[in-house]
Amino acid sequence: MNRGNGIISLDDLKQYSVKERKAIEFDYKDYHIVSMPLPSSGGILLQQMMKMIEPMNIAGMRFQTPESVQLMTEVERRAYADRAEFLGDPDFVKVR
Repeated sequence: MNRGNGIISLDDLKQYSVKERKAIEFDYKDYHIVSMPLPSSGGILLQQMMKMIEPMNIAGMRFQTPESVQLMTEVERRAYADRAEFLGDPDFVKVR
């Protein structure tokens, strides 16, 4: 840390405490998905994106076709826009 001008100190590491949070769980088609909760946005975004494509026949679109790439691009664009607007670390901000 010192060599790279990092901002985390040995004292910071000594004071660190783990926070256990309830996992994000959801169903997608015939699968039960368990993922990470906030403050990581990955689990919520995964759920949002998979639920957005669930009614679509994405397998029928085939891999990396213009139709499937366009669908995934729009789904990801909307999910990441929502992340920027509504998510954060619930220890520091009110998550809407």
